[in-house]
Amino acid sequence: MFLRETVLKKAGVEYRYWRLVKTYWDKKLKKVRHKTVAQLGKLKPEEIRMFKKTISGEAGKNFSWEELMARKSFEYLGVAILDRIWKYWELDKVIANKVVEVLAINRCLSPKSDYQVSDWYKETILPKLLGETVNPTRVYRTLDEIYEQSWKIQEHLHRKIRELKLDDYELIFYDITSSYFEQSECELAKYGLSRDHRRDKKQIILALAVTKKGFPFYWKVFPGNMADTKTVKEFVSELTERFGIKKACLVMDKGMVSNSNLEKIEADEFDYVVTLRRSSIALIADMPWKHLRSIDESNVEKKKEYFQYHTCRAYYKELKRGC
Repeated sequence: MFLRETVLKKAGVEYRYWRLVKTYWDKKLKKVRHKTVAQLGKLKPEEIRMFKKTISGEAGKNFSWEELMARKSFEYLGVAILDRIWKYWELDKVIANKVVEVLAINRCLSPKSDYQVSDWYKETILPKLLGETVNPTRVYRTLDEIYEQSWKIQEHLHRKIRELKLDDYELIFYDITSSYFEQSECELAKYGLSRDHRRDKKQIILALAVTKKGFPFYWKVFPGNMADTKTVKEFVSELTERFGIKKACLVMDKGMVSNSNLEKIEADEFDYVVTLRRSSIALIADMPWKHLRSIDESNVEKKKEYFQYHTCRAYYKELKRGC
């Protein structure tokens, strides 16, 4: 290994650049060749002497910690781990546009506005890992692409959860939330029941379904004025038609409960666990109010015989639905 100098002349002025060169034997051409290991640029005389001494094996200058200074640092560990997770799920094979991965990793580590993502990207190791140029224009175009491929992504995640044996679909949790806008021309943005207590703002409804271990495989955006109960029938239909799930227990909160929804769930032969409003509980015909009110510390063991055992802390009784 040795230093090689390159001299360039421009407008009568000489410019000298240095590079570190390695010698190797080319088996095909059967001769010695040279390969540039690193471009060193302009070097001061003392730097040239230091490099030559180091290459020749002579002792170079000893630096103290006070003399060492990092010119620039890049966010690495969190970015590298999430890049590995992205590839573990083989999302890079489903989504060719690498900017999608950049946006996903940014949302996990340091959420920025769409315009600021490209600046954040340059401060991470991602340019080295992905080899992509990211700018605000590409980010905006990518957002439309993500929306168009949402069904494809969901079906891929559903399949990978099974293939990787990470979870089954015996138990599925479904819930919705809302997100409001300060100003928006979005067609889906409507005034509705706000979880953020901002009834004065237009909002959208976000629906999400996950497996019992928390792996997401279904999501959808609904108009902001859609009632919780109206999202359930569409969700149940998607489970059977798109994902091919024929048997599962759906877990939902009381906002999803209605007679028509429960009838739809039962018609598709799904089980369900839902909470009920007090007013709905009162409508259950064979609710054992008398038995429940008679339970106290002195007779609790005897009264438990009325119920069916589930666990040491949970007993249940099947009743007819009357809500």
